[in-house]
Amino acid sequence: MQNQWKDAYPGITGQLISWAMKSVGRTPEQGAFSTLWALTAPEITEKDQNGHYFTDPETEGSLTSQAQDPELGRALWALSEKLLKDKLGDDALVDWNAR
Repeated sequence: MQNQWKDAYPGITGQLISWAMKSVGRTPEQGAFSTLWALTAPEITEKDQNGHYFTDPETEGSLTSQAQDPELGRALWALSEKLLKDKLGDDALVDWNAR
């Protein structure tokens, strides 16, 4: 993602932002670590934390007001369904409750 700054801001500005983000950001491996931990950690099931957001292993993140907005959630879901159907056809989605 850090390389996209160069495309968004051509020239020296994009290069500087990209460099700054790389120097303070995480590598792809570091960025994936929390997800892999949450996928494999037994305490997720033990503490009923399925669906929680973690910034680092064992460190729950706080949700923004946007992430807690049910209307934005519904709008995102509807947009996602529309994009999938537009690209893959109306039969691309499976109703998991119908199974």
